[in-house]
Amino acid sequence: MESNLEPTYVDHEHCTVAIGRVLLTYSRAAPSVPYLEAWRKEAARLRGAGNGPFFVMTVIDAARCQPPDDHCKRLIADSFKANRNAIAALAHVVEGSGFGAAAIRSALTLISLLGRHGISEKTFGNAADAAIWGLAKLGGGMGVARDVERVLAAVAEARNLVAPAAKTG
Repeated sequence: MESNLEPTYVDHEHCTVAIGRVLLTYSRAAPSVPYLEAWRKEAARLRGAGNGPFFVMTVIDAARCQPPDDHCKRLIADSFKANRNAIAALAHVVEGSGFGAAAIRSALTLISLLGRHGISEKTFGNAADAAIWGLAKLGGGMGVARDVERVLAAVAEARNLVAPAAKTG
């Protein structure tokens, strides 16, 4: 299946794409510096576009992903601080269960506490709940139901771009 997404960054572990005023990322591994730099550039582009605040949604595959190292935690916190006035909401989606998912949720909590960036932020277990919450915080747009469908379709496409071998099943 051919992708309709135009990602600003994609590698074998991460994908970053803007869908209107939604900055979506999908990760199968701990963040890398190149991935975080691409995220920062895309956030700066959205901030400078003059279309109002944007919603950040990060989907993490907890079965394959490790928590970020200390350096990346600081880069993430700094990125959120730099964009705090432009981000309407920040949703973390940690897909999966067990110890790995709990470790990632703990790391996200620590980043939030250290950052004290003042952004409305929440962690979810699935992308649909996150999209509904974040788009409601964002307001406007085409209507929440259609926007949610669009974001969920983008999550599925991003997952396929990052993990082509996972397309089976």
